[in-house]
Amino acid sequence: MTALINQTRMPLGDDLPMYVYIQRARIHALILLGGLILPDTTGCKVPFMWLNGLGDPEEVKNISWGSAALAYLYHYLCEASMDKRKELGGPMMLLQLWAWERMPTLRPAFIGPVVHEPYTPCGARWKGTTQIGNAPRHSVEHYRDQLSLIRPGQVSIISV
Repeated sequence: MTALINQTRMPLGDDLPMYVYIQRARIHALILLGGLILPDTTGCKVPFMWLNGLGDPEEVKNISWGSAALAYLYHYLCEASMDKRKELGGPMMLLQLWAWERMPTLRPAFIGPVVHEPYTPCGARWKGTTQIGNAPRHSVEHYRDQLSLIRPGQVSIISV
């Protein structure tokens, strides 16, 4: 990832061949895929298999990246639940937002009114409106206790 990020820091001129701009776009896409959308457990490497999806710039828009991200997350969760993995990979941000939306006992406290702007991602409503400072960080025992205390009526099926 560091080498890819360093590649994007070099400025591009106006008179370069088209393939240079396509290459830069692929680097940006690979950084997004490997670092945010489909990260692995290392946090600093990008599997080359994602390059296959970036081969033809016209075909990239036909790939269901959201479905790929969910499948990747489910794969890691499945392996972790069967003790095949100690670390989780995949878009953990999706799992965190899902838990905050659906399980009130796990979500941080809102410090102001919740406003959802049209045409913005649902996860954007959590930005700057929550107080996470009083929540225990990296406390597996705390979250296990909170999960074990959840009763059937306390899980929201429809987002809040």
